[in-house]
Amino acid sequence: MSSMPASATATRTPGHDAVIAVWLDARDDVATVLRAIEPGERVRVQCGGAQRDVAAREAIPLGHKVALREMDTGTRVRKYGEFIGRLTADVREGAWVHTHNLTTAARRTTAEELAWREQSAPAAVRVAPPGGTSALAAAVQGATRYVAHRGHGYVQARSGEIAPSTFADLGAFPGEPVATAVDADDHVWVALWDAGALLRYDPRGNLVRVVRLPVTRPTALAFSHESDELLVSTSGDGFSAARLASEPLAGQTLAIDVGVPGPRRHEAVS
Repeated sequence: MSSMPASATATRTPGHDAVIAVWLDARDDVATVLRAIEPGERVRVQCGGAQRDVAAREAIPLGHKVALREMDTGTRVRKYGEFIGRLTADVREGAWVHTHNLTTAARRTTAEELAWREQSAPAAVRVAPPGGTSALAAAVQGATRYVAHRGHGYVQARSGEIAPSTFADLGAFPGEPVATAVDADDHVWVALWDAGALLRYDPRGNLVRVVRLPVTRPTALAFSHESDELLVSTSGDGFSAARLASEPLAGQTLAIDVGVPGPRRHEAVS
């Protein structure tokens, strides 16, 4: 049986209904309580030097999860820095999060696991000069538009008046989908924020390739019609000096050779 870290001992603050809960990653959406919590109690959570109180909205059993923020149905939930599942109902801050409102994260298929393990660096990467490269429309193939839903972790296909459908579910992958682009083979590229990767899906939504980026936070994608490179804008906002030193290209727009051009120019949407 594993032991709790010394700093994660269940305690009450004198004069307050506060307890310590396990909150190991500042990005987490939930924390694990170390004793049974009554409705209305304040749950004190701490992560390193950060500390906050959350008012319990209902009884929470020992070892179960309390929501640290308000989240809507479909949101991917992060615990210990990893996505553990997806909400099946809206959740308010301080609510009990368990199997009644959370489904566990889907496992990656064998093909997805293989593509993730075999991810490779692009053939070439350069910094695109400001305003020096024009781009095609980012994510339109015929009448279909591909939209990344960051918080929910999926890419949706939208076509005219047809009801939107899920093209790719990234529930089992790290990072968050933030942008898409379509190439000349009608494959869809997806940028993963905080995971430093580009995913390439075939037209049926099967993952066929993973490209590793030299930065962790891509923000937008578009193919250039001048060089057939994939343009990737990136962010370094909020980075420490040490992190910027480790990611010197963060904040730049990168022109990347991914081995396939963008859509034919006459198919581009201005």
